[in-house]
Amino acid sequence: MGIKNLTLFQTRRELTCPGYTRLELLQFSGRYRRGEIGDSLIQSQSGAVYLSSEAFVAALQISSEKTCNLGGFIKGARSGPSTPMSDKYTSYDDVVALPCCCPDLLSKWFSRPRPQRWPPQEVLHAISLTDAHVVPVGFKGSPEQSLEWRVCFSLAELHLMQILNECQIQTYKLLKKIAKSCLHPISKDITSYVVKNTILWICEKTPNQSFEKKHLLYRLLDTIEFLRQCIRKNYLPSYMISERNLIAGRLDRLQRRQLGRILDDLKNEQGQLFLRIGNLRDALLVMYKCPNHFREYGEKRDILERTVLMRNWIRESAWKPNMTKAERYRLAEKHKGYKILEREIDGILHVNETQLEEKGWMFTEINDLWMQRLYQLLS
Repeated sequence: MGIKNLTLFQTRRELTCPGYTRLELLQFSGRYRRGEIGDSLIQSQSGAVYLSSEAFVAALQISSEKTCNLGGFIKGARSGPSTPMSDKYTSYDDVVALPCCCPDLLSKWFSRPRPQRWPPQEVLHAISLTDAHVVPVGFKGSPEQSLEWRVCFSLAELHLMQILNECQIQTYKLLKKIAKSCLHPISKDITSYVVKNTILWICEKTPNQSFEKKHLLYRLLDTIEFLRQCIRKNYLPSYMISERNLIAGRLDRLQRRQLGRILDDLKNEQGQLFLRIGNLRDALLVMYKCPNHFREYGEKRDILERTVLMRNWIRESAWKPNMTKAERYRLAEKHKGYKILEREIDGILHVNETQLEEKGWMFTEINDLWMQRLYQLLS
């Protein structure tokens, strides 16, 4: 209190479901999102003023139109706390989160018994220094859903995902693909966030030496069984806030029965389950029929991915508020390594801009060809 240019709220979790809170206004003097916050304050019968998550999202939708226009993005339908943004080739989820302090939740997570000593002590210490956040979405079905905010430990989860070894990462990727290809037709509520929490629980419960390449299938089967048991019980605990049920009110009895049957089949199929994943099945077929071609393709893809990531890092480093995509790209081009990376990408994609311009191709046509080949190789 007393710090200038700061808007301050008190978390009120006594009447909310685990992992959710209301935000009571204590001080309103900050500049950040001032208009949206001001439009979203609601006074209760007791005289306390709360920040409505529902009204805040509505205010954000208006201001995000400007961002979409500047970046050339199309806004999708909101899902939970996030708003999908996409252009012709790329997509991302936009989430506005407010930093908050919930030491009791973090303390409970720290004190949990960990027989396998995962995550290691140094990681626990690093996570103790990270912020929690609240995002604008209430508990589904709550009488005060419009006033509630979800407590998240996104930075802690990000740190945990960054320490996964190769086998753990591959297990995560495969379970995401299984969820998308096999489970989403039944329920889209088996989200990538559900998958991430499943993997983190398995990492905590499984000896680290069991996560080796030769054990990949067995670890994947472990995650499938863990998810199956959670769906059967209709309770999947959040990794950071174990009292919070990630699938509460999400799945009806029929969906749970259908999902359980599919996960049972996957477990019984053992290694054959990989054939259910379309692009993985195609890759296995190419690897079997044309191993040399498959190896060359993989090497080319790895080089392209690294080069594109380096180029994109230069682009994003040039970002400033309210800057258009074109302005950011022009600023990035002044970096001495940027044009070198662009030429390397052109060489891999076999796009010769000079020759195409001599043939009468327009810039937009060249760019479309470039993007098509890039995403074809990286997809």
